[in-house]
Amino acid sequence: MIPKRTLIPLLSLVLAIPAASHGAGVEPDDLRCEFRTQPLGLGERAPRLGWKLEATDARARGLGQTAYRVLVASSSELLSADQGDLWDSGRVESAQTSQVAYAGRQLVSRQACQWKVRVWDQAGKPSGWSRPSGWTMGLLEPGDWRAEWIGLDAGPPADGGALTNEARERIEGLPWAQAPVAASKTDPRQSSCAGDSRWPRTAKWSGSRLCSRPTRRARSP
Repeated sequence: MIPKRTLIPLLSLVLAIPAASHGAGVEPDDLRCEFRTQPLGLGERAPRLGWKLEATDARARGLGQTAYRVLVASSSELLSADQGDLWDSGRVESAQTSQVAYAGRQLVSRQACQWKVRVWDQAGKPSGWSRPSGWTMGLLEPGDWRAEWIGLDAGPPADGGALTNEARERIEGLPWAQAPVAASKTDPRQSSCAGDSRWPRTAKWSGSRLCSRPTRRARSP
């Protein structure tokens, strides 16, 4: 006869074993959009999404993905509520984990998109939702490009327009440019490389996030 003092630990162990078996063997991680992490200024109207699979048990073998579901939302609040107002792929029976083309509502210039994904493993068990990621669209229409070319004879704006705490720069046509802001612990990069442009037919551009508040400085004589 089993002593009473051992019944409770044994019962707890029996109940815990089925509960631990409900989770999926893999989870999505390292979300990418156009092969980059949270890219800015995308020109692709149907960006390609991808993720990596991480095993929940390093000792397990024969793991894999049999289906996925992608949610894309216009705000982090909607995404947290599992509402994909831009795109809800629904459950897609596929082992594909890269170059999954966005197929939701038409995206517009400067639009910010938040997204996450969940997968089903080889046994058909669903994972939890991944950590959220995102991307922003660039200028998609010719009419969106309303800036003026600058040169050595161009001074700072006379109105001294206000700048936001988190500014974004778009540098076009310059093989190398340096933003006049101090480096920060969040993003120490100060320089942007747009690549060589083929004048006068093409002009490459790049976008990046400026984590420090830009300041206006007097032009050198």
